[in-house]
Formats: sequence, C-alpha cells, structure tokens
Amino acid sequence: MFLTRLGFGSQIVVTGDTTQIDLPGGSRSGLLVVQDILEGVEDVHFAQLTSTDVVRHRLVSDIVDAYSRWDAHQPSDDRLVPNRADRRAAAKPPQPKTSVMSIEICNESGVVVDESTIVSVARFALDAMRVNPLAELSVLLVELDVMAELHQRWMELPGPTDVMSFPMDELDATRRPDSLDDPESILGDIVLCPEFAKDQAKKAGHPLADELHLLTVHGVLHLLGYDHAEPDQEREMFGLQNELLDRWRADRAAAEARERQRAADSHVLGTVGLDEE
Repeated sequence: MFLTRLGFGSQIVVTGDTTQIDLPGGSRSGLLVVQDILEGVEDVHFAQLTSTDVVRHRLVSDIVDAYSRWDAHQPSDDRLVPNRADRRAAAKPPQPKTSVMSIEICNESGVVVDESTIVSVARFALDAMRVNPLAELSVLLVELDVMAELHQRWMELPGPTDVMSFPMDELDATRRPDSLDDPESILGDIVLCPEFAKDQAKKAGHPLADELHLLTVHGVLHLLGYDHAEPDQEREMFGLQNELLDRWRADRAAAEARERQRAADSHVLGTVGLDEE
C-alpha cells in the first residue's frame, strides 16, 4: 500500500530481514518474491546487508553466520525441521475465522474530518456488497494540488476532483462483483479531496461529513466495478449508492439511540443505588 504514498521527487526505503521469514506450510516470503519481480526495474535498488554491516556483539554475528552457512547447504524443499510458525500452528487447535477487513485511512488534506465515520461507511458498504473480509482498502485524503496532479496524470483531465478510485486488480467488467461465486477480491485505494468537496456540500445543502460519506461509498462502488458513463449504469450505481448510505445512516441512528438509552438507564440505576459494580 506504500505505492500510494510515493509522490513525485520522493524516495522510499523499505527494509526487511530475509532471515526472519518463518512462514507456515513452506510459504515463500514476499521479501524473496519481490526481488525476483522488481530486479532490473529502473530506480529500484536492493541492498543486501551482511553481518559486517550490523554493529552487534561478535558472538551474535558468529551465530548468524553459522546459521547462514547451514541454511545454504539445505535443499530448497527441506521440511524435515519445521520452523517456528509450523510448530506454533501444529500446537494450536484450529480456530474459527473471525477476520475483520483492514481499512487504512490517512488524512494529508489539512482539513479536519471525522476519520472514524469514513472508515465506518466504507466498511458497511463493503460488508453489504459481500466483499471478502480478508481484502484490504486504503483511503487517502489529499490537498487540491495533489488531487489535480492525480486527475491529470490518470484521467488526463485538468484541475482537482472530489474522489478517485484506484483498483489494485482489474475486475471483469461483464460480471458484477456482488454476483461472484467467490467474493474474494483485491481492492485498492480511494482518494478524497475534502477541500474540493466543501463546495459540493454547500451546493447540496448538507455538511462536509455527509459529502465525504457519499464520496466514500461512490469510491467503493468504483473499486467494485460499477460505473456511471451510461444512463443505465448511472441509475444502477447511484441507486445502490443512495441505498447503502440510507442503510448505514439508519444503523448509526439506531446504535446511537441504544447508547443513549443505555446511558439513561445507567443514570437511573445509579440514582436509586442499583448501578452495577
């Protein structure tokens, strides 16, 4: 996900330790795979550090070197000696999967917003669309000039806009993502511009927060393959967008009402001396 953070003229250093890749079941570490994929790409450089590059006790370096020599003589498919991850997995009974979708949000716009509600509406929309909870989503809020740069670069259109979506993988345009037999999919990034959205919120007669919630759902649907280039597509996408927003707002209102009732009940019980310890 760091790719969305790489701006023009900037540099990123990613570090990793290929000696700390105890993955279960013989899975190959991404630290090794990425070298095969990106080797030879211009401006991408891999620096391999050795024991002489790290300042530590001599005995530690000797032990690390000994393990490196031993590992170099092992067959690539040698699984006779299970690693730590395999031993932990074998020692634990199977656990039910209770995955929660990972949604990362980063506000670089300079506008103060309630990030938690943006994450909430995004998660609600993805859950309602039956997106696999193992998928990951990134939401980035940016300034006007950054959005204008993205708009020009990727859409070849001048000036900033309100929201842009960057799918990690292209979905089959002939199939709706909510009708797939296997709902698992790799999502991507949603970029919002609060400063641009302020004018739209004013024209619509609602708070900026409402506009950002709408744009977030709009961005989610774009990631899932929906579009509004044609009238029938627009009716479908905007109808679904409004439905998801209405359901999310109703859920939030109900949850807030329950919380108010709980607080009132707690106050009454405390007044009569029956509050819980």
